[in-house]
Amino acid sequence: LNPDFLSSLSVALPSLPHLNKLSLSFANCEGLINQTSATFFESLSSLKELTTLELDFSNILAFDSFCLDYFSKALLKMSELKRLSVKLSSCSNITSDSLDNFLTSITKSTRLTNLNLNLIKSRINEEVINNFGAGIHQLLFLETLDLNLMACQDISEEELHVLAQKCSL
Repeated sequence: LNPDFLSSLSVALPSLPHLNKLSLSFANCEGLINQTSATFFESLSSLKELTTLELDFSNILAFDSFCLDYFSKALLKMSELKRLSVKLSSCSNITSDSLDNFLTSITKSTRLTNLNLNLIKSRINEEVINNFGAGIHQLLFLETLDLNLMACQDISEEELHVLAQKCSL
């Protein structure tokens, strides 16, 4: 993909105010993520009727904490979002603090019914898991939670059991 694609998409999205589903895969598109990422996420937040968002940033080293922080801010403005699927597999330049902010933004999306997070090989740690577990109860309408934490080395099996218990309360 041309690196200008994200810029063009950022300009086009606000002209689709009634869009209710957006599914984009940028997996393995290393050159696509750059300084225009912030503009892309800002344009996402202009989609006030968006109910389903599916984004795949797997295997993009350039997708870092800076990008995720902008995405987190955009999520806070998406009040109609019901279904969210985000793949950040092997995005190793995302810090645990940014993951924590991202997951906190998700728990403020109180209309969510379906949540699918692929965080394979992420830097998620005990504190982030605990914060997410504490905030998951804000998602009163959540029906489906699919959380993939395979190969996350900074969390233990015990911490995953604690998260499972918090989710089942």
